[in-house]
Amino acid sequence: MIRRSFLTTVFAFLTASPAIAEIHTYRLPRIASTEQSCQASEQWIVPKFAQLAEATVLNHGCEVNPSRTFDLVIEYAKPTLANLVSTYDEFDYVHGLYNSAEDCAAHYDEDLATFKQATGLEPLLAYCFLDRGGEDFETVWTMRIDGFGTPKLTPDHLAKDFYHGMNGDPAAFEGALKTTLGAYGAQHVKVKIKTSENRTTMHAFYYSDKKLPLVQYGEGQFRSLQACENNRSVMQEVFSRADGQSVIFFCGGSNYTSTVYLYAAGIVMQPLATDLTSVKYSTFEACEAKRRETESNWRDGLQKNVVGSVCAIEDNLIHDYVRMRMFWLD
Repeated sequence: MIRRSFLTTVFAFLTASPAIAEIHTYRLPRIASTEQSCQASEQWIVPKFAQLAEATVLNHGCEVNPSRTFDLVIEYAKPTLANLVSTYDEFDYVHGLYNSAEDCAAHYDEDLATFKQATGLEPLLAYCFLDRGGEDFETVWTMRIDGFGTPKLTPDHLAKDFYHGMNGDPAAFEGALKTTLGAYGAQHVKVKIKTSENRTTMHAFYYSDKKLPLVQYGEGQFRSLQACENNRSVMQEVFSRADGQSVIFFCGGSNYTSTVYLYAAGIVMQPLATDLTSVKYSTFEACEAKRRETESNWRDGLQKNVVGSVCAIEDNLIHDYVRMRMFWLD
């Protein structure tokens, strides 16, 4: 007869016991315009959520939100947080892909079918709502589709707000960004760029089997549109020299300032490091005359794999001056 020690018995009990459930919250923001319609949705969403998330629902209800619509809130028990797969990221600065509720509704079947195909998951629900907007773009609509589980491809966003207009045709930049994302494995890509005289919003939505290293930033200030366009070509040359870079650049200005800004958005598979040189120049011409020499000196003296540089205005409280920004493979 085999006798088991007390500690062995306790260990066997603990390892055989199911994990202790914890309380989690799942919120569906702006799901309905009235409390009655929210409660009607609640009746079928809650049991379907419990099934798909494999969770025990503890409580649920509709809450009014600051936008005067209603959120559905579900409190549930599960050892770990249910793995939510959503086309909407509440922590990202997301702008809608659609101009109106009717435009969003017209894409309902298409977007739902794409979600099923791309993720391989059964969606819990899909609904359109008014996304975060501003005074320039009050009607921006998005579609939120939620599912639970381990997806084949994960939905993701590139979303950015540039507080200046865009020089050039937004449709051309939409096409370029869509091509850029597709070249690095993004599937089912949708791109929406909206621009006014003083603001540009860029939103790219896609599915991918990995998190794409997206770059989105403002790089450089110029006193004229022509100067910015010239340096846009310089920046495109800089990034094209770095293996695995695919970035679009555009110039944007504002009615409220004489400064023109150079912006970038795209994919960076091999990150570029960047830093300003110490020397200040009074003119672009003086900075440009020293660029190639300075690049060579950084390569030789600092042993950096420099791929290029750009001259741009640096703001100062007393006056503006021009400094050189160096780029190298990190």
